[in-house]
Formats: sequence, C-alpha cells, structure tokens
Amino acid sequence: MRAGRLRHRVTLMRQGEGRDPLGAPTTDWAEVATVWAEVTGISAREFVASGGEQNQATYQILMRYRRGVDDTMRVEHRPPTGNGEVYEIVSALPDARRTQLTLMCKTVKS
Repeated sequence: MRAGRLRHRVTLMRQGEGRDPLGAPTTDWAEVATVWAEVTGISAREFVASGGEQNQATYQILMRYRRGVDDTMRVEHRPPTGNGEVYEIVSALPDARRTQLTLMCKTVKS
C-alpha cells in the first residue's frame, strides 16, 4: 500500500457504556484509534421515508489493516482533513494478505 494515498486523518470509535453525573446509564462513543486513511465518496441517493425527504451517501475508507475493526464501530472525519463527518461502518473488508482494510460506510445524521 502506498502511503501517499492515505492523506485523511480519521478516528475509529466504538460504542461504550458509562454513567452520567447522576448515575444513569449512558451509551457514548469512545475513541479507539486515530489513523491515516483515504476517504472516497462512492454514491448518494435521496428517498422519502417517515413522511419527509432523506438523503444518504456511501463512502469507501481505505486504511492499513487493523485487527478488531467491525460493523459495530463508526468513523469520524475531523478537521483539518474533514468537516466533522461521521460514518457508520457497514462492512470491513480486509485484503488477502491483511495489509489493508476497506471500510464500506454510510453517512450518519447528527
């Protein structure tokens, strides 16, 4: 894998459980790792759901292989290389030699 392609800084996040100041259970997203990646837009679509227009974009994120990345996680693309976009991982596809990992993702509404 050529390092020059990996020009975006992204953060892998996993949902964890914790407690708020009053002791009530909460589910927050905790950072797992910040890595270099290539973020590419694949497609976008608009549709009507729940009585309103919705849109969704599909992205491909290419990064070096990292064990433990799965579809329960999400990716945050923060500045300076991103605008704070959040992507839900649909599938994590390693290559045959386990040198790179391709994440198929979709946008998440804030």
